[in-house]
Amino acid sequence: MSTRMIEIMDFSSLILTRTISPNDEMYCFTSLAAQSIALRPKAAAAVEITRIGHTADIGPNPGTAITTHIPVGVQTGDLLIAVIASSFSYEGVTPPPGCGWVKLLNTYSEVAIVQIDTYCKVVDGNEPASWIWQLDNINARSTGSITAYRGVDTTNPIVAISGNSCTREVHPSAFAITTDTPNCMVLGIFSEGKADGSFIPPSGFTEVVNITCSDPNFGNYHMVCEKLFVSMGT
Repeated sequence: MSTRMIEIMDFSSLILTRTISPNDEMYCFTSLAAQSIALRPKAAAAVEITRIGHTADIGPNPGTAITTHIPVGVQTGDLLIAVIASSFSYEGVTPPPGCGWVKLLNTYSEVAIVQIDTYCKVVDGNEPASWIWQLDNINARSTGSITAYRGVDTTNPIVAISGNSCTREVHPSAFAITTDTPNCMVLGIFSEGKADGSFIPPSGFTEVVNITCSDPNFGNYHMVCEKLFVSMGT
């Protein structure tokens, strides 16, 4: 019987440098959310999925919208992953109309202290320099990022995706996902509301984005990290 090596995603080493913000003790619900996303490589790709670049933006404090910017160096056929982490935007975000953004997942903590909205878009060469995302509350706080990848199967880019509303803890975790093809790029996305700290990525993952809106009472921050999984599996 042949033996197949399977890499396991282990998020247990994710540690917050600041675990509880001043107002967290006023509430009994969670203010953490996490997602994991696996990107599918092109079947005939001569190279592995590679990150081309990223941008990170902070919305007005407070504000009803956040503007995100396109990374430098993207080309037609690249895949963009947009992450909007919003605090007190109770219905999440509304994407820019007519721009081709496809919703992947909305993950939120109880009472919408923080929400993670993820979207993807295939670059067609007609992109503007920036996009405006609407928030569902005049008192919302937000952070946003866009990361560009090359070598992704743009017809069927997402292998698997999961979301988790984490309990308040030092080690928030994303649910496991299973890939069905080798050389998937797996993204870990983590956010905390009512806080302004920063995350440390899990062992083996590379930090891509770590941004805060610097409001410890009502704001949020989020991290995007990545790891290429050569073997398929859970």
